[in-house]
Amino acid sequence: MLKMLGGILVTAGSAAIGFYSVAGLYSHIKILTRIISALRYMKSEISFTLAPIPDLTQRLAERETGATGVFFGRCNSELSNLGEKTFGEIWSECADAILKNALKEDEIQTFKDLGELLGRYDSQEQALEIERAAERFDFYLQRAEQDKIRLGKLYGAMGVLCGIAVVIILI
Repeated sequence: MLKMLGGILVTAGSAAIGFYSVAGLYSHIKILTRIISALRYMKSEISFTLAPIPDLTQRLAERETGATGVFFGRCNSELSNLGEKTFGEIWSECADAILKNALKEDEIQTFKDLGELLGRYDSQEQALEIERAAERFDFYLQRAEQDKIRLGKLYGAMGVLCGIAVVIILI
C-alpha cells in the first residue's frame, strides 16, 4: 500500500513539473500579448496626442497589469535619474530587472533597442519604430504560440511518463 501511495505521489509530482512548464508557455504568450498592446497604445499616444515619455510611462504603468505594468511603473519612477542616465539606459535596466526572466534573449534585445530610440526623434519616427517593434513582437507571439502547440503536449506527457518511469525503476 505504501509503495502504491509513493508511486502515485512521484507520478503526480513529476506531472506537476510538466504542467508547470506548460504554464510557462502560456505565461510567455500572455506577456507578449501585453507588450504588443502596450506598444500599440504607445504608438497611438505618441502619434495623436504627442504625449511626452514621462506621461506615457505613467499612463502605461496605471493601464498595464503584471510584468508590463511593473516595468512601466519602474521606468517611470527611474525617470528622476534622467540627467545621470539616458532614457535608453533607464529603459534597458528596467527591462533587465523585470522582463529578463519572462522573455527570450532576442525579445529582450528588441525591447531594449526600442528604448534607445524613444525620446530621441520626432513623433512620426518614434511611432514608426514602435510599430516596427510591435511587428517583431507579433512574430515572437506567433513563434510562442507554435511552441505552445508543439511543446505543450510534450511537456505534460513527459512529466507523467518520467514519473511512471521512476516508479517502475523503484519497484
